[in-house]
Amino acid sequence: MPLDDYNPNSIKLLLRKVQEQFGWHGQNWYFNSNFSNLPNLNYQITFAFKNPHDATIFALKFLERRD
Repeated sequence: MPLDDYNPNSIKLLLRKVQEQFGWHGQNWYFNSNFSNLPNLNYQITFAFKNPHDATIFALKFLERRD
């Protein structure tokens, strides 16, 4: 999930919403974050879920299409 601008408040809000939907971090899901020096990609969060159905629900609810 690439983010154009690093904003700690928006990241905290996203993680809180994911926790409300899927439970505590580390139990059913986890994430890794990475700063990048590539143009137009300042910060990236990678989510992983134990249940593949949760990953599908996450993608439908939280990811937006970027063309």
